Amino acid sequence: MDTWYGHFPITGFVLRALLKKRAAADGAGFSEAETVLLAACQFWAAVATHELALYLSPQPVPKLLVAFGAFSEIGAVRVASALRVVLADRPETPSSTWLRQQACDLEARILDTEDEVDQLIAQFASNICRLIPPRSGRGASRHWFDFPSSLGPVY
Repeated sequence: MDTWYGHFPITGFVLRALLKKRAAADGAGFSEAETVLLAACQFWAAVATHELALYLSPQPVPKLLVAFGAFSEIGAVRVASALRVVLADRPETPSSTWLRQQACDLEARILDTEDEVDQLIAQFASNICRLIPPRSGRGASRHWFDFPSSLGPVY
């Protein structure tokens, strides 16, 4: 995926922090909320960089279902609705042509959404930050991500 920082720099920061945590822990120790946040960030980054078809390949339906759940959970109801429509109209065995067309259509629809996805992602990340107990130990940061002040306000 191309480097992408979202409309709010915090979105790119959260995505990088989650990917770093997942790589360091082999995915173990991820909370359900962190999994939702990672799914939303990855899908949103794929849409924003026009790489949704690549992101969804080779098994688009499971990733669409996860994205639907994630965007529903963070409150991006219009994005979730667009995903629900694609899932409802999918063929039994999606072809690569179907995937490319749906990905292109979804990118256009989602990028034009009235949902403030970056803000919703930032709010959800901030809520997670408040719920996760501080780490202990020398040099440990308070959370798996500490919001740098240069990223502006955290919602």
